[in-house]
Amino acid sequence: MRLKWLFFVFSLSVLIYGGVVAQPPSYQAAMEQLNSRGELYFVFRQPSWNTLEKLAGSVSIDNISNGWVTGWANRKGFTQFLEYNIPYQVVPLKSFQKDDGTTKSFTSLDSIDQWNFYPSYNDYIAIMNAFQSAFPGLCRLYEIGLSINGKKILAVKISDHVGADEPEPTCFLTSSMHGDELTGYVMMLNLIDTLLNGYGKNPLITALINNTAIFINPLANPDGAYYVSDLSVAGAIRGNNNHIDLNRNFPDPADGDHPDGNNWQPENIAMMTFLQQNNFLLSANFHGGAEVVNYPWDTWPRLHPDDDWFYFISRCYADTVHFYAGGSYLTNLDNGITNGYQWYRITGGRQDYVTFFLHGREVTIELSTNKIPSALSLPQYFNFNFHSLLNFIDQCRYGIYGLVSDSISGTPLRAKIFISNHDADSSFIYSNDSGWYYRMIKAGTYNLSFTSSGYQSKTITGINVADFNRIRYDVLLVRDVVPLQQDTVPVLSAGPVPFGSYLMFTIKALEDMTAEVSIYSSNGKKALGACWQVSPGVSNYHLNTADLPPGMYICRVISDNRVLMIKAAKVSD
Repeated sequence: MRLKWLFFVFSLSVLIYGGVVAQPPSYQAAMEQLNSRGELYFVFRQPSWNTLEKLAGSVSIDNISNGWVTGWANRKGFTQFLEYNIPYQVVPLKSFQKDDGTTKSFTSLDSIDQWNFYPSYNDYIAIMNAFQSAFPGLCRLYEIGLSINGKKILAVKISDHVGADEPEPTCFLTSSMHGDELTGYVMMLNLIDTLLNGYGKNPLITALINNTAIFINPLANPDGAYYVSDLSVAGAIRGNNNHIDLNRNFPDPADGDHPDGNNWQPENIAMMTFLQQNNFLLSANFHGGAEVVNYPWDTWPRLHPDDDWFYFISRCYADTVHFYAGGSYLTNLDNGITNGYQWYRITGGRQDYVTFFLHGREVTIELSTNKIPSALSLPQYFNFNFHSLLNFIDQCRYGIYGLVSDSISGTPLRAKIFISNHDADSSFIYSNDSGWYYRMIKAGTYNLSFTSSGYQSKTITGINVADFNRIRYDVLLVRDVVPLQQDTVPVLSAGPVPFGSYLMFTIKALEDMTAEVSIYSSNGKKALGACWQVSPGVSNYHLNTADLPPGMYICRVISDNRVLMIKAAKVSD
């Protein structure tokens, strides 16, 4: 979570005069909050950056503003914080939890005329199942995993052929990994409902569902949201049931696998597995406590190579919100957007994990200053963000895309796509298992290099990209020439190279076997072929190539489950 507290919010708790905290730290109040909730929010004067770095493993920094730091800690972290003898003041829960968690019973999707309530846990499960039951052709329910207490972490996939693995870009929206930040929880339920009911009616919704695979996880930390009772979110906490901040518990590009000093939590292990399995192109992680779009990096002061693109899509999101909500909402920091590190540094966040380790593109969107706003205000937050959400999903369709495949067989290839003089810090991407790649990027001219193990690399230069447009480049990669090895390859020799009216193959066999030879032209079309039954011993086989016109050819020999590729020129006799 990124929680932007201006210090006047705490005016009832902290008295500032001449830069001095007038009342002593409330240790008793801190212990009461830790004993009842297992975690604590507090505010303290900003120490040196060196001290903040040391505190990072104990305290989750929520915000630094006007010389004050707002932090969160569990019991262990707070004990470590006390060793620094830094004056602090406890933040009262009522300052950021505005709803008492009142729910209304769920009977059917048709009975929901407004998403102006926080569902109970069991009703949440029923609602997610109801989406799949009501729209089986568009919606599929996934169980990402289980929380510590055995609660389900669910996601839906929305697509026009939801049961198929189509070659289309994928977008993932996920909310409330901090259990007490619940604006996005209900907003995602509302979005699922709106997408499914809008298909075939709303042109943009229809286009998105027809051309993208949209995954939505409304609640990533159910134990935190339903900490006190499954019946209500009243008393929700930030951490999971182990009181671990899940957004400090991911592998970090700068600080390693366990930047918070804790084992990966079950919720995060399940989420990492789901993320790795689905290769999401674009994702957003929804939080609360501020109103701003945050983009990478969080852990490094240097900018992401696609910083101009991240700024562009973040600016688009915030500006669209401003159009529909007016000028007072989502205006924190740079009028509603910020680079993460320039706000304050965190390590172990999901945003940097996805962007660095998975080569994805993720932003963090803080939806409301109040982490649990009044349920009656939830439809308003949805209306403010709805068009921005659709446009955000639409961004994954823009940029450079295409299919990478074997130049002879047409087999799809997983290839690395690297932009020269641009990519760094793991910003390159890979084509997926179906050979398709999608490279979102800011308008400009780029050179793309394609590499795949066992193939010759290929570079396409001068690709011009415009904003809100996409351009297709399919790429055929040629196999590397495999050197002949007498002790391992049944084909001992093939020649002459260059060749004329014939090619001769010397094949050694230890037992009866089949050798298949195919000749392909430079455009990948098969020009000639033969199949021989080979007896044990060394044998010579001739292939008549007299009718082949001069040019470059690729010869492929398959024998004894081995493949030999030879690139050679045909010359005039």
